[in-house]
Amino acid sequence: KLMEDANRLPIKPEIFIETKQFELYEEESFGLPIVMVKLLFNDVKDDNYPFPFLNAINVGNGVAKKIVMTWEYNSKEVEHAAKSIYNLEAFQNEKNEIRFDFLKPNDHLYLSPPKGYLPCCGSKLNPSLTEAWLYPESYKKPRLLLHVDYSDISGYSNYKRTFEVQVKAITSTVTFRFLLQNEYD
Repeated sequence: KLMEDANRLPIKPEIFIETKQFELYEEESFGLPIVMVKLLFNDVKDDNYPFPFLNAINVGNGVAKKIVMTWEYNSKEVEHAAKSIYNLEAFQNEKNEIRFDFLKPNDHLYLSPPKGYLPCCGSKLNPSLTEAWLYPESYKKPRLLLHVDYSDISGYSNYKRTFEVQVKAITSTVTFRFLLQNEYD
């Protein structure tokens, strides 16, 4: 009976992104600071992935293939939020699309935060812990979405997911929390 039930389960990949928290720091570039990211909390430095990463995890029971992840944000809103304090040109030509071939069940991929979005999260723009507690809207950032497209191993089924990223920036600490908005099969 148990094997019959297991055989009826769809072999479907399901990709989710873990909530992550990371620290920002600043370096000088052409007279203006640029926002850089330190290693994420609880992550080990890996020379193969020098830039801090987010984890995309396949929680389904099928292999995902032809994975395309695309960051979406309004660059004008980021520029306005950065208020001429940060150098935006450093990451102006940064690609917002990342491609992967495969992701097995219970495995993960490394995904970089969108570098072109980070200037609006710089510590000079963020409230202190007390200010954030007193004025919760003070850490609101421009809208950030992550689109994840992939297919199952057979290529027969295609999946599209959109995650809205809740960005919380207080002093130099930033948290990305991924909320599933839409899913299309």
